[in-house]
Amino acid sequence: MARWNVWAVLGVAIAGVELVQPRAAAAASVTEVARIAKSITVLIEGKGTHGSGILLQRRGNTYIILTAHHVVEKPGEYAVKTADGQRHSIKPNSIRPFPGVDLATLEIETTREYALATLGNSTEAIEGMPVFVAGFPSQNASVLGGIYQFTEGRLTANASRPIQDGYALVYSNATLPGMSGGPVLDENGRLIGVHGSGDVASTLIQEGSSTNNVFVKRGFNLGIPINTYVSLATPTPLPAINGTSTTGSAAIATANIPPSLPMKPADYFLAAEARFQKKDFAGAVEAYTQAITLNPNYAEAYLGRAVAQFFALVPNQDFTQLGEELGVKHLSRLTQGNPILKDAFPPNPPTPLLDTFSRNVAQQPGTLQQDIAKAMALNPNYAEAYGVSSFFNLLLGNFGNAVADIDRALAITPANGDLQVIRSLALFLSGDFRRSIPAFDQLIATNPDSTDYHLLRGVAAFLMGDYALSRPSWGELTRLTPNDPMPFAVRGVTYLLEENPRASLPDLRQAAELYRRQGNRESYEELMTVIRQLESL
Repeated sequence: MARWNVWAVLGVAIAGVELVQPRAAAAASVTEVARIAKSITVLIEGKGTHGSGILLQRRGNTYIILTAHHVVEKPGEYAVKTADGQRHSIKPNSIRPFPGVDLATLEIETTREYALATLGNSTEAIEGMPVFVAGFPSQNASVLGGIYQFTEGRLTANASRPIQDGYALVYSNATLPGMSGGPVLDENGRLIGVHGSGDVASTLIQEGSSTNNVFVKRGFNLGIPINTYVSLATPTPLPAINGTSTTGSAAIATANIPPSLPMKPADYFLAAEARFQKKDFAGAVEAYTQAITLNPNYAEAYLGRAVAQFFALVPNQDFTQLGEELGVKHLSRLTQGNPILKDAFPPNPPTPLLDTFSRNVAQQPGTLQQDIAKAMALNPNYAEAYGVSSFFNLLLGNFGNAVADIDRALAITPANGDLQVIRSLALFLSGDFRRSIPAFDQLIATNPDSTDYHLLRGVAAFLMGDYALSRPSWGELTRLTPNDPMPFAVRGVTYLLEENPRASLPDLRQAAELYRRQGNRESYEELMTVIRQLESL
């Protein structure tokens, strides 16, 4: 059985941290923005690629769609699906990329009536304002693959100096691959940017790419300001910016900012993110520090600096292996006193990466913990800061602190799935098995085929001595992993511990047969000895 996937999820849970905590906007406003977003957002599909786009202009029966260039950069045919479910072929030779930025337009032909985006002025977007992103996650990125998504977040940075491919907007919205090319809207439903890039497992990828299938996010999402598009567009009249018709030559540009202009905190913040994506963590820390120097109340910069330091402490940033070692180490610790489970989780497993991380923390005490604390002090409702703190405490074995931090985070954002995973594991590792079981039940409700959640729930109930409560977990594992003898054997043992030997026999016989098929003669003979004794009763 592949038992450690959940620890790999924990290992990259730090990558699911959003560095801005959303605050609720007026419900009516969000509803109206959602209506606008759905009407202007389209799905773009090609062979081996999937992305989103924005209905931008109409000329007669021709609609012009704006998207991220990487969505349509592969040669081949593409189709567009509009909000009414209609599919439209892209006009031949209509894909037009823009130089130096990750933007492109394409065209479809139809007599149908569709809403068009209203352009906002991205230079007026300020950090902290609500922003909304819409699009269609790809099939392999989410259980909601291909289903339209609309998410709310906050603008983290609006830099005057874009990084590679024209990215200058940073925002906290939850996004997935496939949403690239979709709209970034302000609180009035005006288009202020094109979503294009998300942070995945510490590697900046272009969403829609098929080269990376790890979709756990740290929360930095990047977009290209709409004014960048306007400045590059042809002089054809475009939709109004704040009610005023513009042309490309008259548009406000965000690119080509004179180098003499002083750097803003947001510029340093974006520069830090660019360095972080290149794994230049020292450079990222330096840039975050510059942002903090200019704005000492920049909570997101404090947490960004903490995360950069955190990543620097993990060899090769292998959070997957780190999480797996954490799970193996403490499952062994928790089960060694149990005569039944101790053999399933051998003692003193090697954990070289976790050991190196602990040594690095001890040898290089920096401002990591202080930065997390400062972010919390500046924003007491900063759920992601509590999440980072909880994860850090988990790795150091401070399970009580980890549980307290994650409870604070979930009190702020109770629906955050990444934080719910961390909480269930923090409770389990702290030995609070009774509270961990409903936490695992909640995860299982949305992930019914997760062998990891069933395994940990079963171990927790077994260690509590509640064998009846553990049995559904072993039952689900026999269904999910029918060739693994372990869940059959443990379920059989639960009946024995309840002094019901006859009920145990079918499971013990099946476990013995599976051991025989696998060539595990020692385990087969041991179980057969037990079975013969029970049959003689």
